[in-house]
This record gives sequence, structure tokens and C-alpha cells, in this order.
Amino acid sequence: MTTCKGMKSGKDIGAENEPSVAIPHETPNTSENTSIPIAELLLPKAITPSYYRLRLDPYLDDPASDGSNFTYKGHVSITIHCHNATNSVSFHAKGLEIGENINVTLSNETNTKTTVTSVLSSSTATTAPTFTAVYSNTTSDAANTTSGPTSASAAAARTTTPTAGPRHKREVSFRRHQRRRHVTSTTTTPVPHTTLPLGTPPRVTGRVHEQRKEMYTLSLEPALEAGQTYILDISFRGLLKDSLYGFYRSSYKAENGTKIWMAATQFEPTHAREAFPCFDEPAMKARFELSISRPADMVTLSNMPIRANESIAGRSDRVWDHYEVSPNMSTYLLAIVIANPDFIPIKDTGYLDTNSQNASSPEFRVYARKRLIDSAKYAMSVGPRILKFYGDFFSIHYPLPKMDLAAIPDFGSGAMENWGLVTYRESNLLYDPASSPMSDKDKVVIIVAHELAHQWFGNLVTMKWWSDLWLNEGFATYMQYVGSNHVEPSWEMQDKFLVYEQQPAMALDSLRSTHPVSSKVQNPSQISEVFDAISYSKGASLIRMLNNSLTEDVLRKGLTRYLNKWKYRNAEEGDLWEALTEEIREKAASSLPPNVTVKQVMDTWTLQGGYPVLTVTRDYSAGSAVLSQVRFTLDNSSADTLWYIPVSYVTQEEMNNAANSDRRTLPRIWLKQDDNKNWVLFNIDATGYYRVNYDTQNWRLLASYLLSSPPQDMLSASTRAQLLDDALNLARAGVLDYDVALNMTRYLATRENHYVPWKAVFDNMRFLNTMLRQTPAYGLFQDYMLKALATLKNNMGFEPTPNETQPQTLLRPNVLAWLSRMGDPAVVTWAKDLFQQWTNSSSPDTENPIRVDVRRVVYCTAVRSGGRAEWNFLLQRYLAAEDRPSEAEVLLSSLVCTHQEWLLITLLEKSLETGGDIRLQDAIIVWDEISSNAVGSRVAFNYIRNNWSTIYDKFGKDEFLMADILHGSISGLTTERDSKDAKEFYETNKGKFSFAELKMEQELEELTLRVDWHHKNYNTVASWLQKYHDQ
Repeated sequence: MTTCKGMKSGKDIGAENEPSVAIPHETPNTSENTSIPIAELLLPKAITPSYYRLRLDPYLDDPASDGSNFTYKGHVSITIHCHNATNSVSFHAKGLEIGENINVTLSNETNTKTTVTSVLSSSTATTAPTFTAVYSNTTSDAANTTSGPTSASAAAARTTTPTAGPRHKREVSFRRHQRRRHVTSTTTTPVPHTTLPLGTPPRVTGRVHEQRKEMYTLSLEPALEAGQTYILDISFRGLLKDSLYGFYRSSYKAENGTKIWMAATQFEPTHAREAFPCFDEPAMKARFELSISRPADMVTLSNMPIRANESIAGRSDRVWDHYEVSPNMSTYLLAIVIANPDFIPIKDTGYLDTNSQNASSPEFRVYARKRLIDSAKYAMSVGPRILKFYGDFFSIHYPLPKMDLAAIPDFGSGAMENWGLVTYRESNLLYDPASSPMSDKDKVVIIVAHELAHQWFGNLVTMKWWSDLWLNEGFATYMQYVGSNHVEPSWEMQDKFLVYEQQPAMALDSLRSTHPVSSKVQNPSQISEVFDAISYSKGASLIRMLNNSLTEDVLRKGLTRYLNKWKYRNAEEGDLWEALTEEIREKAASSLPPNVTVKQVMDTWTLQGGYPVLTVTRDYSAGSAVLSQVRFTLDNSSADTLWYIPVSYVTQEEMNNAANSDRRTLPRIWLKQDDNKNWVLFNIDATGYYRVNYDTQNWRLLASYLLSSPPQDMLSASTRAQLLDDALNLARAGVLDYDVALNMTRYLATRENHYVPWKAVFDNMRFLNTMLRQTPAYGLFQDYMLKALATLKNNMGFEPTPNETQPQTLLRPNVLAWLSRMGDPAVVTWAKDLFQQWTNSSSPDTENPIRVDVRRVVYCTAVRSGGRAEWNFLLQRYLAAEDRPSEAEVLLSSLVCTHQEWLLITLLEKSLETGGDIRLQDAIIVWDEISSNAVGSRVAFNYIRNNWSTIYDKFGKDEFLMADILHGSISGLTTERDSKDAKEFYETNKGKFSFAELKMEQELEELTLRVDWHHKNYNTVASWLQKYHDQ
């Protein structure tokens, strides 16, 4: 799953036509839920599923027989295996109305089962129809639980009436990780003695709904027998919710303004249980046979192709779509989309050659609403090539018969990797050159590559428990740069990794409140909390470090070994280390320390939080250096944490020696003898996940080299970005003098024109801007930034040149945005003039004279320097941008630039309205941007302080929005009074932070660090800026 900024919750999807059927409503109860030990929240392992036969009968704007819409009826038959005798069966269900008749039936020895009828009944829905589940006396066709999807020919041979799933014994090993891993439930219920004859069919004698655990537990008599296979039949009813999790509804407008409804799913991490009763844990993999009813004029999508359609007797207006059986997979990967016929695909069937590992030639399609389908062409052009590339890269073909990518109008995450049906937020999949900037095209290829990588890492092989989420997300994040680089080789994707992933991860990981990559999950809120930069970006950085330490050949073949061994099953990180160690054993040499395994090395990186700073202290007379390590934290506190660090280095003399180019990132031992005129550089291209600090003389040599080296001998762009980020963060932590760090930036004014180093600079200068914007030194900081950017502004200009690179195209709007923020007169005038031209247009929604790549700069400048008229004009353009999702995001983020408090309060109110002007999924855009506004920071904090109970009652169940609101409200605060107020806010509202407890802890820690920074560093920085200004 991609958790992109600005992509977290839903729109006006609950504003009308609420269902009349009574479904249990669950108010936010996470404070109670999260207090339950995780062992009690896990299902007992005596029973495991292997097959789901799921039927869903949903109603959108076509009411059901009882007159309700946005409801659905369902029936699930689950093939379960009994590993230990038990008189109870537990399964997950949340917010569902479970039918009164639940049946558990025994399969006979030949895996056949006689006809069983289960009535979907409800005391609150007397008009509910009867669902009849018919099972023919057919032997199972899939005895191997690790097999892939059923072939099309086998599926076509079946009867139209779905048959029961396979029934067979399944041996599942639930291993406990040797340190801290998947905690299994140890509570067992004694099996009572019974006088019933052996083999007597079990009957349900009672059931308990444990709402806090989101479980149902059935009592059975007689007990289920070890080694036997049973069928669990459950009928249920549910809502198509107005949230963005589980099985929910979404909407968009037709050309005539009519609202069109559709339905979609988002089951990761634990929301499948909100759609149907299931065993909702990643290790409980099973195969799925899905049937969905729909109006005859609508379409459905799921993980597998449709194998048959069936008219519903007596309902000429509705049809069953019966899908082929899926491969073995976790519940969170099941996906469903129900849409109008104008939700159409672009498809391609001819992109794969017969020599590819993807020899099955899956059909590749990109779905979007018809009015946006032309914007799907870019994703269609890169997606099939990336899928083919991954099949060849891993030497394992993509196993499903099709791959669909679907753009959903209301979508909580950035994207979701459901096997065979990847769902996206529209702006993350669709690219329109007429309304989308180059940064969006950059984003689309990265996210498409990320989700397609999940088809191997996460889907084919899945982590056993959420503690090892990074095995899914870290690998997908690493591979997204490998895959996108394959299709866009001129975009310098591998250099972007450093500033897009590694440096942001290190920023979070430098806090005391960080967590290990492999993090023990103690309660439900922590499952959501591990979906962060540590699991994604740090995880990817560790894989990149392995790639550069072990060599790409070893990593690649080791990954293939790992995937082949664990495909269609679940694994832990130790299984990956074992595969890599086996691969290393087959090589003649290893770069690892003697008698040390991959696991020993990597445990120091994954089982403890944080990362080291490597201190290099040179003895210039002896030509040697002393290396030492300590954990790097922004508060510069001590810790006894140590790592195995792969140390690479290069001397100034060696740098341009081509003979060394192939081994520069490999670990080395001895420094070459040198003098005090030449620098030495460690951690080449930042391939290791650590910072490097040098003695003052070496820093000065590096700063001088950046200023004066011949152009052909310049350090690489990623190395320049590394040096700048290391120096400024070391100074921020008090490890390096700020004078030394800021001197490293002097070369920028005359010599830096590359996107990656400037991206690192802008990320660091954003911190200084926040710290200085309400101090007397802010004018000096503005002068410093204007001087640093002056040459670049003159060289780049306001318009693109014919032969500029894609990174240069990305750089220009960033440069102009900083110049505008710093008050550059030429840029402000240019932006205001362009905005005025736009406002003078008779058709501003179709005629925009502003080039797409600089619209954010122009809009924000006009709103910042303007007033109510400019703000209202932009708001109206946002409301009219229904069919331009990328443009809508730019417009919304620009509204945050106003310095008028009442307009900011108006925007915050709109962002949290149900059924209002702003889709709730876009609320994060507002909250994320507001901390960059000096006025907006305190407006936002005061708003949540005065309205937190209301916000909590409304959004307490949202796993991501609460954290985003807190970040937007606190991350721009800097004073002691701010810190006092924020801590009081926390104490007053304890227990009301849901899934954001860790985020709140991190925000308070960072606020304390900002207050301390002002006391320790303000005078030094102000003095340096004054000297720079006076030169």
C-alpha cells in the first residue's frame, strides 16, 4: 500500500440516501480496544481457513427489496481445518449483522459434502430473502494450498452454479520469531467430554460477539476433531459505508451534474472483517471464490477474471458475476469494485514476449471514469513494461491471468496492491499533460512501480504478521526505483531515492520516539502506526545498503531464492536472511565480516531503532584515521546501541580513478596514506544507512572542493546531497558547529544546478525557515536564500528550454516557490501578473494561461499577497475541477497560502465537513500544507485545541487522518509557550488520540527539540547569516 500525503479519507459520500436497515453502529472505541493485549486479539490457531466461497448482493442507488440502499446481503462458506480438537470456532466480524443460522458441517473422507441450506435471517430485516448455498458432490480440484490460481480452462468447465471450495488438510506452521515476532494466542478452551457417537455432525450451541476484539466465537457440540475438515456457513448483512475502509461507497458527477455512485474496497490492514466474516490475519491465507450481484447495466471487478455470468431468477434487472478462484492469499488482498458502465478500461494484451518470465501474458488494463480515461495512457504505457521487467528480474512470472489498475474517486490511501486489481487515488494513477505538472508524472510512475512490486513482495510472499510489514513495504519501496528507472532511465531515479526516501526516513529515525523496522505490535493502533517512513523508506534504504554491500547479483538471486521457497505462503525476516546467506555460501567470496551471517548483521539494523553516525578523525601526519560509531539523535543523547556498519570510502586522489569505480560502495578496511590537503569521503553515494561526521579540517577540505573543483571532477549529485544533509543535521543535533555546516552551502550560489542536491537543501532550509520566520534574523535568512538562488534563477528562467532534463523541469517550480516565499520582487510580480490574466478570462475553468508546472507557485503567491477576492476565485476553480484531480489538489493546497486567519479557519472547517465542498480524502492536503504558513500554524493548533472532542468523535476511527491533523497543527510551532500549550492539550485529551498516540509523542518530542534549538543555536546561525550578508 502506498500512503501518500493528501490521500487519507472520503467525500460527501454520506450526505444522502442513508440506509433504513438497522445495522449495529460502532462509535470510536479504540481507547478500549487498544488496551487489550495483542495475544487476546489474535484468533486461536486450532482452526485455519483454506477456501472462501463468498457471495455479495450489494445495492447502491437501486434499493433492495426492503427499500434500503447502500446495503448488501452476503453469504460466506469457509472451508476450515481443525489442527487441535476444540469446541469453539472464532472468526472476525465488525459492524456486520450476522444471520441467526450459522452452520458448521463435517466434510466426509472423500472431500464431498451433501447439500446444505442456510437461511440469511434477521430480526431487524424481516424481508431479507433466503440465500441457498448449494454444494454438489464434487471432489476438490485443488488439494495443494500453495498452488496458484485455477486455470481458465478448468474454471470454464464448471457449472454456472458455484460449487463448494476445496476441502483438505492443511498443515500450517506458525513459528514464533526468535526475538520478537508474531504473538500467538495461548488461551485454550478444554474440550468437554461428550457421549455423542464419534463423527456426529457438530451443531452451534451458542455464540458470543466480542465487539472489543472484533470477533465472534461459536460454541459447538460435539467438539471439532483434530485432522478433520469442516465447512462454516454464515449469512450476514452490512453497509456500504461512508468511510474509506472496508466495503464502502464512492461517487462522482456525470457531465450533467448527476451524482453517480460506485463501490470499492480497502481491506488493509484489518478491514476485511468489516465487509464479511473471515479469519482476518495475514498468516491465515486461503483461496477465494467470489460471486457479486449487480444491476444489469453496471460492471464489477475483482482480483480474478469473471468466469461466468448468471441471470437472477425473477430479477431481470440483476446479474451474478462469478469469478475464477484466486490463488492462496491473505484476506486484506481481496478487492471489489462495482461501477457504472462509464467506468472503462484502456487495455493491452500484446506487450509481453514469449521469452519473458511472464509467459502467461496476463491482460493489462487501466480503469477510470470515461471522462478521465485519456489520462490513463501514461500508466498504461509504463505499467505493462514494469510488470514484465519484474518477472524477468525475479525469474518468477506474474502468476495471475490479468492485472487491472483502477482509479477510484474516493480513496483513503495512495494506492493498494490487491492481487490482480490494484486500486489508486485518481491523482496517483492519472496523468494529464494539460493539467498535471511533471512532478505528478514522476509520482505516477513511482507509485505504479511500487504497487506492481507488491505482486511479488506482499502478495506472492506475505509477511507472517504486521511486525514485519517492512518485508512488504520496504521491498516495494526499494523496487519502485528499480522499476521506474527501467522505464524512465533519463529521470535519475536512483539519485532521487536518497532525497525521496532515505533522508526523510533518517529525519524521523533521529527521534527517540522512533521504532525498529521490525516492530513489536502490541495493540491494534500499532498496526496502523507502523505504516510510516520507517517501514517504507528505512526498510527500502536497508535493502539498498544490502544491494551495495553484497552486490546486486547476490541480492537479486537471494530474493529469487526467497520468493520461490515461500511463494503462496507467509515468511518472516529471518527467512529472507537465510535465503541471502545461502546465496552467499555459493559464492567464492563475501564482503561480510568473517564468520558473521546476514542475520547477525541485519538484526542490528531491523531489531533496534535509530541509526549511527560514523565519526572519522584523521591523523594527517600518519595518513590514518580513527573510526567510531554512536547512535545519532537530534537531542544528541548517549546510547549503548551499536551496528554492523558497511564502511566504504574514497580519497580525493582515488575519486577519478576508473579502476576503482566498480568497487567504491563495497566495504573497505585501510585508508591510503595522504596529507592534509586532500579530503577523504566515507559512505560513497550514501549507500549505507548512516551519517558521517569528520574532523573540522576534512569538512573544510570538502567545502573548499565543492567551491573550486573543476566541473569534470565534481562530486556526484547524490554525494553532494549527502554531504549537505549530513552537515546540516549534525549541526541541528549539536554534533557539528553550525558555522562549519553552513559553510558547506556556500558553493550553492555559483555551482549547483542539479535537482537532487537542491531537494536536500530545500528540505533542510524548510526547518531553518520555520525556526527563523518569527525572529529578527528572518530578513538575513531571506537575503541568504535569495543570493543562493540568484544565479540559478537567471540560468533557468521562468520557461522551460527545449532540451532540459526531467530533473531540471522538477527543479524550476521549487526554485520559483522559494524565491516567492523569500519575497523576490521579479518572481512576485511575474506570478501576480499571470494570475491577473487568468482572473480576466471569460472562461477560467477551461482557459488557463499559466503553465501547469508553475501553477502552484503562481496560485500561492497571488493568494499570499492578495485577499478575499483571490482566495474566493481559487476556491471556485477548485469546486469546478471535478474532472481534473491533479489540478484540484494544486488549487486546494494553494488556498492554504493566505495569511488571513478567518479564511484559514474557513478552510479548516470545510476540510472536515461531511458532505461539504472538499472530499474528506483531500483533508490531509490542507492539514499538511498549513504548517508551512507562519499564520496558519497557530490557527490550526488553536482550532484543534478548541474542537478536539468533535474531531475525535467524528474521525476517531480513521487510521491516518488523526495523525495528519496533529502533524499539521503542531509541526509549525516553535516557542516555549507553544510547547506548554501542546503538552496541556495532550494531557487534557489523553485517550482521545486513537491511532495517533505515537504521532502525538513524536510531535511533542520534535516541538521540544525546536524550543531547545532556539536556545542553543539561534545566535550562532544569526551571526553566520550576518557575516554572509556583509560579504
